[in-house]
Amino acid sequence: MLLSTQGNTRTIALQRLYQLEQRFKKNPKLKNDYATVMKDYESNYMEEVPRHEMNNPSIYLPHHAVVKEEKETTKIRTVFDASQRGTNNISLNDELLVGPQLQGDMRSLIMRWRMKRICFVVDMQKMYPQIMVTKEDRDLQRVLWRYDPVKDYRLTRVTFGTASAPYLAVRTLHQVAHDEGQNYPNAAKI
Repeated sequence: MLLSTQGNTRTIALQRLYQLEQRFKKNPKLKNDYATVMKDYESNYMEEVPRHEMNNPSIYLPHHAVVKEEKETTKIRTVFDASQRGTNNISLNDELLVGPQLQGDMRSLIMRWRMKRICFVVDMQKMYPQIMVTKEDRDLQRVLWRYDPVKDYRLTRVTFGTASAPYLAVRTLHQVAHDEGQNYPNAAKI
């Protein structure tokens, strides 16, 4: 992908950050909760862009909070908007290779569940951050955040909101099952 085809994505991400901050002014609890989530990202799933790499070709992803009060575990989720179009009307999701659908359709999964005594259900969003992105591709997932001033970060893990994330997650599971199948034959069958 030619990054120049995206146009200016940093300006758009900055505008969206300002909009998010306006939302925070109306809801201080949301601001505190979201800051906690972003602090976790900062500690585990993203890195500050070094000054000498600021001019590297990059794509910035706007982000926002999705609040689901009824959830017991994760009430606030950060959604990174890889569908946001740059100034040239092209988004990161437009350019990503999505890969084939490796997971079964819901009807087939439910039928298979009925044939087993035990089934597993997982939260894929929790799975994505377990998968690292190569250093060469991290600048395709830059984000802006601030405590003050605004800083440039890049996500180091597969990101919920990118079109290729479902494929990458399931393909990684298949690869781990293949690589570790001899050591864990029962788990590899799942």
